[in-house]
Amino acid sequence: MSRATWVVVGGSDGQLHQLDVTDPATMSFSVTLGDGLAAVGMPTMDLMNWMIYVGTDQGVIYGVEFPLPELEASDVKRPNAANPATG
Repeated sequence: MSRATWVVVGGSDGQLHQLDVTDPATMSFSVTLGDGLAAVGMPTMDLMNWMIYVGTDQGVIYGVEFPLPELEASDVKRPNAANPATG
């Protein structure tokens, strides 16, 4: 999967989904949060710590390591540690 073709979204099905924006009908990966009964909100990305944080309708906030397990580390362009503005 290309570096710039995916998006991570919360779902009403209790899952955090990764979608390929070049083919939105194709779901690349999903992770069930908690018991899977609560809707998942909009995720926030913490690129300093490579985490995704997202809340659910049950009032629980989850942290998921980024990139999601399905992605290879080489698929994500991380900034240079010495100069975060470059990658």
